Amino acid sequence: MRQRLLERAELGLKQSWALPTRWHAGAAEALSAVIFLKAETLGDASLFEQSARWATHTVRLAPVQPNAWIRLAALAERGYGNSVCDIDLCLERSWSVALMVEPEPACARLQLAQRRNLLTPNDARIEAYLDGGASRSEAARCLSFLPPDELFQTLMRTLSSD
Repeated sequence: MRQRLLERAELGLKQSWALPTRWHAGAAEALSAVIFLKAETLGDASLFEQSARWATHTVRLAPVQPNAWIRLAALAERGYGNSVCDIDLCLERSWSVALMVEPEPACARLQLAQRRNLLTPNDARIEAYLDGGASRSEAARCLSFLPPDELFQTLMRTLSSD
């Protein structure tokens, strides 16, 4: 069912008479996301490469697309590079264009930054993530890379400010 929905979404974006993916960053971003999800489901390297191309097209149309920058970083980390940024620069641009994104992509960005050793102890970006609306359980799962005592203290600081 999921695969069929992804196929329909992809076809809808690619076959629309208005050709939105050529001129609308939101449509190009949606197509990149759909293809990325298909690639993860199928484990298809050519789909990961297509997703990277569409995300690159997205940020060229409108560089204020934080999710496209996050996807470019994640794809580059997996070995699917792009022509606009390396992993660290993609992450930097993602943070610079959006102080707050939905919790799930923000979590992916934090986890990728942690794997790249780009976070510092008590990093303000972690606090910004927590201020962005993630539930306590989402935050605990997302920040599981923190040492247990630091995770506890971080969550307690956030809870005490509620």
